[in-house]
Amino acid sequence: SMLAAAMKHSPQLSTYADGDNAGNVPSQRLLSKATHSSLLINNRPTRISFLSSPSSFLTACLGPQPSLLLYGPATADDDEAFRQLAHVNLPADPNDMTFLGANESCFVVPLVDGSVHVVMVDENEKGIRPFHRIVTHEGAEATCVSAVDSSIIVGGSDGKVVMIDAVQNESRVVTRSGAGIECMTTLSGGAVVATGNMAGMINLWDLRSPSSAITPQFTVSPKVFGDSCTALAAHPAQTNILAGGYESGSISFIDARGGNRDQPPETKNTFELASGPITKMSFHPVLSDNLFASSVDGSLVHWDAAANSQAGLSTSTLTRLSPWLSSTLESSSIFNALQTDEYPATVNSFSIKDDSILIACDNQQIRHTTGMTLV
Repeated sequence: SMLAAAMKHSPQLSTYADGDNAGNVPSQRLLSKATHSSLLINNRPTRISFLSSPSSFLTACLGPQPSLLLYGPATADDDEAFRQLAHVNLPADPNDMTFLGANESCFVVPLVDGSVHVVMVDENEKGIRPFHRIVTHEGAEATCVSAVDSSIIVGGSDGKVVMIDAVQNESRVVTRSGAGIECMTTLSGGAVVATGNMAGMINLWDLRSPSSAITPQFTVSPKVFGDSCTALAAHPAQTNILAGGYESGSISFIDARGGNRDQPPETKNTFELASGPITKMSFHPVLSDNLFASSVDGSLVHWDAAANSQAGLSTSTLTRLSPWLSSTLESSSIFNALQTDEYPATVNSFSIKDDSILIACDNQQIRHTTGMTLV
């Protein structure tokens, strides 16, 4: 299904399920030196994040007892690759998780009860310490979160975007989107926040303007009205590039033009990537010609656009066009399937650090792959 959908796009799609296939060079390269391990936990992990060390991670789990679990490196006599160091219960199911600022020890978790929890994680002391709880969306879900410096931005199922000053512990509603917000990310160093909503609209908001004047700077409509925008990813180096994932399984690459009012954002490339909603997308934080996307259909696709990076200079601006915005993206991309189970479980989330990826599956499994060969 997912493979068939991706095959439709790319004769180069490869999967390591059939490693003896001669045409399978790219995937063999991606995973040729990789090692895999997996861990079965007692809950369904909905979000996951590496900590500062690639052998430690935090995961946010759904009920019956919603919780945050901290894992660290296993000792010699452990059966598993990681061992649980700490856990803390949450009063309601978590919807999202991000770390605050550059500090990978302070995490922000919005819950279905409309509150946001800030916790401190100490890998050395092996502890998780609840720091504070702020109700941001009375009578609605706090659905997604983004953080810049000491500001936390939270989206809600009621369409409100709330900003919390983590130092002053104060919150204010900065704006309202027409429909429930499903996902968000920050652009331009945090000056602009992009939100995706249930109607499929992606709105760009300039947080520098006084709150009374914040209206969407720009709105990008989906190809199909009502195709909810379920995931957003900002390019780590080029502040104008935004990727959006949808309920239909399609993804789009948008030239946001850094929120320049004279040039509205433009959707450059749209592909059907999966047969179910996209749950998360992320560019590699350093090797940004690599994108990863997961879906409810159980797929996790690595998209390698490095071949396309040789697209050359744009004569008008003399800057290298990003492969993600170029018209030759489809023909020169390589797709690799990282999940090849016959009956795949929904991939709820994943986290990337260096050459490693952690995958949170809805069947209570956490998978870890390290030693990927990325270009």
